[in-house]
Amino acid sequence: MPYRIEYYAFGDGDRQPAEEFDDGLEGRAPRLLGKLHRIAHLVAQTLPDTVSGGFLEKCRDYPDLYEIRTIYSNQLARYIVGKDGRAEPPRLVLLTGLLKRPGEVTPKADLDRAAVYWRDYMRRRRVSPEEMDEGAE
Repeated sequence: MPYRIEYYAFGDGDRQPAEEFDDGLEGRAPRLLGKLHRIAHLVAQTLPDTVSGGFLEKCRDYPDLYEIRTIYSNQLARYIVGKDGRAEPPRLVLLTGLLKRPGEVTPKADLDRAAVYWRDYMRRRRVSPEEMDEGAE
């Protein structure tokens, strides 16, 4: 069964860090954002099987976190995500996003923040009521 993509939400205003990342990237690099969305949908459709091409990688030292990865024009975009196979339908939860350059390691502070978001999600199972636009560019 395919996973459904959801944005993690927290706080009184339903703050959504991954959607805030999307909003910032949309103005600076819309094609990179479109490619990241397409890959996220590919990953969601093929889970729980693995996706070839390095699109989905486990985060080292963070057993419940994964990176959805893409590159466009020498810029790398990442979503840090969690997989919730107990939800109905199963969810691929977008926790946060980041940009980096080739060869850079994902900052520990970003992974630590995503781990806090994931623990909060697992406690409350709270996501945004909005769904990511498929194939947005």
